[in-house]
Amino acid sequence: MLKKIFIIMSLIVSAFALTINSSYALDTWELNDDGYHYYTQNLQFGNSITIAVDPSEVLEIFDYNLNIYVVPKSTSGIAQNQVKITFDYDDVPGYFGLYYEYADKSYLAISFVSNQAVEIKVRKLSDITNIPDDDLLDVSELPQTKNEGNFLMDVGHVNFSVQDRKVLITITYFGTHKIVYDMGIQTDMSLFNSTEAYYVNLSGDDPQIFINNSDNYYLKDMLSSDSKTFVKHTIWNLKTNELTHVNEYKAYTYIKQNDEGVLIAYFYTDTFVMDRILTAELEYTSRIRTDKFGFITEYTDWNRRQFNYTSDDALSYLNLSVDWNLLVPGWGLHSLGINPLTAVTIPRIDVVNFSNMTNYNITQNEVKTYFESLYDSFENNIQEDSYKLFAFALSDGALIDTGIVKMQTEIYNNKNNPEDPHNFQIFHIVYETNGHIYQTVGEDIDVVVDTDPDISTPDNIFSALEQLLKMFTDFQQFMSSLNWNDTLTIVIAVVVGLIILIIIKSLETVISVIKMIFGAIKLVFMGILNLVKFIFSIPGKLFKFLKFLFIPKKKNKYKRSYRK
Repeated sequence: MLKKIFIIMSLIVSAFALTINSSYALDTWELNDDGYHYYTQNLQFGNSITIAVDPSEVLEIFDYNLNIYVVPKSTSGIAQNQVKITFDYDDVPGYFGLYYEYADKSYLAISFVSNQAVEIKVRKLSDITNIPDDDLLDVSELPQTKNEGNFLMDVGHVNFSVQDRKVLITITYFGTHKIVYDMGIQTDMSLFNSTEAYYVNLSGDDPQIFINNSDNYYLKDMLSSDSKTFVKHTIWNLKTNELTHVNEYKAYTYIKQNDEGVLIAYFYTDTFVMDRILTAELEYTSRIRTDKFGFITEYTDWNRRQFNYTSDDALSYLNLSVDWNLLVPGWGLHSLGINPLTAVTIPRIDVVNFSNMTNYNITQNEVKTYFESLYDSFENNIQEDSYKLFAFALSDGALIDTGIVKMQTEIYNNKNNPEDPHNFQIFHIVYETNGHIYQTVGEDIDVVVDTDPDISTPDNIFSALEQLLKMFTDFQQFMSSLNWNDTLTIVIAVVVGLIILIIIKSLETVISVIKMIFGAIKLVFMGILNLVKFIFSIPGKLFKFLKFLFIPKKKNKYKRSYRK
């Protein structure tokens, strides 16, 4: 009975205490022998306190997870000179929590099983020069770090305290290690507002600090044994006091100009591991090229196209590559009742499967030769399935190929000017690695784009002379492809050549000649077509003729009818 009364009284007292929200005046700072002033106030359950320091001083609060003092900073990384601490109920029943609130952050710092008063762990640094020399290390005395694949054991956590151009570095790695640096006038001191920084010294003689310069808290994942991402960062060599800013990583994209299949961009980097790309936002510039009769080429205008797809999306297209004889009735596959126009589906985003490259417009040897020229370890990485080659299915490639007319998609690439806004560009990629989701943005990628071959004609406007020379070149290629053993082909070529030599005077006459050639070729083709039809009809006509000669017609017999 007495126990129940005690519990009820405790709850009443606790409830009453919640109605009191005291803000204690900051009047007790004690200077410790480490150069910091510590606040020694105890905070009662149900109360809160706001602690503030002068702008010239550095406020630090205790991080119970890392077991170190840290500077309270806003989400944007701005150090705060004021913090509100509240001792209240935890979200978990039966527990009590200490809450921190500053700038745009409010969170539970630690939980307790008792609501007895807790000691506030807050300190301030008024003057870095007040830190005793015995508490500071020389750079040669900084500890060596391990490399055992355990991030928490392999790196040290770093906290910065800045005063004018002095920086106090506090490294927590099997103890606390402090060192002070004087930075030059050219140093941007906002660099030390970073919320994520780690200490690494694998050799024992090369102490470095990696500082995250981005809004993505991925630095830990970047420094892990198998790097999973990239963030803009600064490498601070503590031995030489040099700052190296790393703002982008290298990646390569290879695109084969499409004469068959689908237009695909092959993307690869070994800066970090990507198990699966979930979404990609890309842009590229393309046009349609049409070849007629082997020596006439026409182009559409260049168009800027957007690629914004997920790994679940697919590109469906028709395999329109057919031989000319498929167009002749009763010939080839059509005579067998087989339809050569088959629908093909390929994922918009996929990992290249080197054991089955049927749907790709490139051979295994071609893609390996290209990337092995850039990465010595490419073959080994692919075999170990560590770094993957990804395929972005951009659009239809070969639209039609009848042997007479061929249409295909071409992609623009100005290799001489990588900054050309018409080039292939990557804006945003979201990917998954080891079950975690990451993102990388275009401004972080130094992507090198290669196309085979490079096509960077800014427009489709040619001078009359350029058009004439191009027609002659295409016609020469057409002539070299002909079978000169065919008498009919020789006759056509001679006639066409004579016509060109006689009436070629200007671009307009050349165009007229080409129209005449088209007409002549059309007549020849139709003649061949009719001849083929006639040949195929001969057996039927011959059968009917023989049937007429040798099989007599049956005479009809009529029955006479009588009337009764």
